[in-house]
Amino acid sequence: LVGKLTKGIVETYHKCNPGFKYSDALNWKRFLTNPSTGVKNDGYDNAYSDLILYINLVLCSGSKQSRYIVKDILGQGTFAQVAKCWDMETNNYVAIKIIKNQPQYYQHGVFEVHILSMLNQKLDPDDEHHIVRMLDHFLFQNHLCISFEMLGSNL
Repeated sequence: LVGKLTKGIVETYHKCNPGFKYSDALNWKRFLTNPSTGVKNDGYDNAYSDLILYINLVLCSGSKQSRYIVKDILGQGTFAQVAKCWDMETNNYVAIKIIKNQPQYYQHGVFEVHILSMLNQKLDPDDEHHIVRMLDHFLFQNHLCISFEMLGSNL
């Protein structure tokens, strides 16, 4: 009985309260960034200038809406965080590097985009030399974001 109620929890709530409607906005936010208290950039960034990531956060550029959905954190360091995201346009997982919101890191990120573009488009356009593929780059909440193909953990 408990199993059936758990699997059909939304339907059960609706039977008990016909006015109940489920919405993703009701979901509890599971934060992936630590610390997760917003103290910079209008509350979007923590004290270390990291974008505060949580499950199902939607990352998008100004020209595209609802492009990437954050699903997990793959790593973090001095320069950036890397999130496992679902690309809603291609229906594939991607790794998105989210650069810290600081001018010096932004400049290094722009240089990285330039180098990766040159490597991917001019030096290895047919992906014969197994260089990681940069798929996209954009700004989100003042953070440079770089989208990469998802690679396995064993490089």
